[in-house]
Amino acid sequence: LSPSIRGRVAETVHALRAQQQPADGAPDATRIRLHLLPNAIALARAHWLVGTGWGGYPAAYREVARAETGPVPAPADAPWLHTDNPHNEYLMQLGAGGLPALLLFVAWLALPLARVRARQHRGDPWAGVLACLALAFALGCLFNSLLLDFTEGHLYAGTLAWLLARRERTA
Repeated sequence: LSPSIRGRVAETVHALRAQQQPADGAPDATRIRLHLLPNAIALARAHWLVGTGWGGYPAAYREVARAETGPVPAPADAPWLHTDNPHNEYLMQLGAGGLPALLLFVAWLALPLARVRARQHRGDPWAGVLACLALAFALGCLFNSLLLDFTEGHLYAGTLAWLLARRERTA
């Protein structure tokens, strides 16, 4: 693993083991994400059928986050109280777009994998690359909103389109 990935993994393990704040009082990225997750889950539960709409997500999130803070209120400027990004694409789709958006998103992720199986039997050398790309993106969506973060979303969509078009030409 790269040094930055090793550092993030160590930070996450430390944050999970020790729930106290760092000495300087500023929460790190992992602690912020640990606060975002239950709020995003609560929002998705409340709006699972039709969602809040992508434009309405930040206001709905703020409302849920304030209600979920528990007996020890968070400071008003706490980063996990104000966000438009739950850092999980599946929760983003379910919370903002409801069940239809989540199902369409999962189908969009699964279709390339379904095509890989058929192409492997024909000896397509790109089938494994396509499978790895789709699985990597699906896994990455657990830890970030990769469609909201346009760079990763555009890279995936462009590479996916190139691989599918290449595979069609060589078939």
